[in-house]
Amino acid sequence: MVSSFRAMQAGLNPAAVTRRVVSALRSATASKKASRGTVLSWALYDAGNSLWPMTITLYVALWFIDDHNVREVIYGTVYSSSLVVVALVSPVLGAVSDRYGRRLPFLMLFTGVAVVAMSLISVGENLTLSLFFFALAMFTFQSALLYYDALLDAVADEESRGRISGLGVAMGYTGTVVGVLLLVPFVQLGGRGWAFLPTGLLYLSLSLPCFLFVKERFREPWRWSYIIEGYQRVFQTLREARRHANVFRYLVARLFYIDAITTVTVFVATYTVKVLDFTDDMNRALFLVGAIFAVVGAFVYGRVVDWIGPKRTLVLVLAQWAVVIIAGASTVYPASLCAIGVLS
Repeated sequence: MVSSFRAMQAGLNPAAVTRRVVSALRSATASKKASRGTVLSWALYDAGNSLWPMTITLYVALWFIDDHNVREVIYGTVYSSSLVVVALVSPVLGAVSDRYGRRLPFLMLFTGVAVVAMSLISVGENLTLSLFFFALAMFTFQSALLYYDALLDAVADEESRGRISGLGVAMGYTGTVVGVLLLVPFVQLGGRGWAFLPTGLLYLSLSLPCFLFVKERFREPWRWSYIIEGYQRVFQTLREARRHANVFRYLVARLFYIDAITTVTVFVATYTVKVLDFTDDMNRALFLVGAIFAVVGAFVYGRVVDWIGPKRTLVLVLAQWAVVIIAGASTVYPASLCAIGVLS
């Protein structure tokens, strides 16, 4: 317990977090493909986009369900529907991007729309419109991630991909920690709804270095026919499903485990407030504990990927999540949830 408490104190020290990031950056940027500045610019986007899931967990769900009495089933349906749309169109979006040979234009477009949508959720008193902006923010945010992940190829070679990916995840959790602290004054001043606009502006600000300094090789000019060709590629892939059996098995498996993790992260704050009588301050503390230790875990698992490969690493991570979910559902004590949060 003492060692864990000291580790949490070290994680709360900004200088300690900075040293971890700088150390990882130095080792990760051994890549021959990109400079340190390019890698850092790419990773800063992860720091920005991590703010939106954090805001959903801590504020958006409670703003709808607790502050405005939207039923959980309605909120959950809107959230799930936006993800279903993403699942249906993302293969085409990916195929269009592959045909065009570029990711950044799509990343900029979807990020821009996501920033606007998340900033408008609490504007006005029409809850239907708020739910629409929330769904739009979810769709465009998830679509942007598709291109951000694919952009890794522009900053990393095969040898350094795991370490640089780990750096991005670590920067994401670091952005989460900083974002939680920065949003506190806004929430205390105007309530949970005041967190949405600052989240959008911070997301945009941390995305700009990626937009400006990560470079792609321009292959071909844009043609609208790429959209039709994207659909054709998807249908061709489906027809050749047997040749890609491992990929399809992975996608089906991913659907199940991502669904479980997403459900927990989206509704955990609602559960703790309504069932365990947590305050927003207690939820922030719980979230910070998990995020701080996740910074360390990102560096560790980045190395593990390079060491034992992605599949075995994924199995380890999913086993850890299973322990977290089962243990979290089995306790009603705040201190125990904080301890469990270390593993999340």
